[in-house]
Amino acid sequence: MQKPRFACRWLWILGLAVPGLGCSPEQEVRPDPSASRPTSQAAQSPQPAVIHAAPWGADPGQFGHLLPAEGAPEGPMSLTTNPQGELLVLDQVNARIQVLSADGSYLRSIPIPTTTVQDLVVGGLGDVVLLDRLAEPGLLFLDSSGKLRARVGVVGHGVAEGASVTGLVEHDGAIWVEVEGQMTVRIADWQAMVDPDRISIEGHPSPSGGMSWLARLRDGTVQLRGQLPNGAAVRRGLSFSLPVRHLTSLNVDEAGNVFVAAHVARESAEPPFALLEDKDILTVLTANGGTLGRVEFEASSGPEEQFRSHTVARDGTVFHLQCTSQGTFLRRWRP
Repeated sequence: MQKPRFACRWLWILGLAVPGLGCSPEQEVRPDPSASRPTSQAAQSPQPAVIHAAPWGADPGQFGHLLPAEGAPEGPMSLTTNPQGELLVLDQVNARIQVLSADGSYLRSIPIPTTTVQDLVVGGLGDVVLLDRLAEPGLLFLDSSGKLRARVGVVGHGVAEGASVTGLVEHDGAIWVEVEGQMTVRIADWQAMVDPDRISIEGHPSPSGGMSWLARLRDGTVQLRGQLPNGAAVRRGLSFSLPVRHLTSLNVDEAGNVFVAAHVARESAEPPFALLEDKDILTVLTANGGTLGRVEFEASSGPEEQFRSHTVARDGTVFHLQCTSQGTFLRRWRP
């Protein structure tokens, strides 16, 4: 059986089994029945397009991978977008961030001061913030040239250890960390000024404000809950044709649409339980639980660990990075 990739280990694993996601029935808002049909019956969405493909390497536009005799293999760990719509890929093996245009063309590289970081976001000032979860748990604030201008620790109130951090979130003028898929903790503002209160939000906040989202896996289905400040909740269940191995992420764009990503797979019934089929499935819902679309991405087939294989831009564009034995494939999709 194929060795689970990095996302299997850290993203959402602990957050999925947490009880207590309910609210009082009289405050619950159910989506329209026509919108809550099984997503397999949703309208067909355009297929993702390959916008960048490259062999493994260190040249511009290529990404590095590490295959040590001992230790975990590594590929590009994560990716994000900036306000200009450019795509930033964390190529930590080559100690850099590679910046691509929205159509996949190579633009430039930004050097980074360490190879132990695993996630990144772009702050409101246009600077890049990196996450180091394991070596020296903290946030690294870089200027546009890649120079380290500040470092802020993440362990403290709301974050017991760096390994519990499952992602970075830029929200409401600050940098937050997602903790075990359950809550989001405010660490510092764009200027790297530490939040002494380290306030937290249950679930993943919506950029437009007013709602946060939680997801968990139950009886083979993904259960979603959107929580309004007044206590009302929007609930939605998602089912799949293959068993869900894990949820990889939950994102919300500026329009309030919810993007739920799951890794599904089928194994043989007999030892050694070979992996017969696996894929990454992304479902997009409106803020009231209606279905906008669903798309399948080819799952990474190499041993390289990835912290996050896709990102959602502010306008809802999805970018997915696949690692294979030959190199990487970057795909773009819009619901």
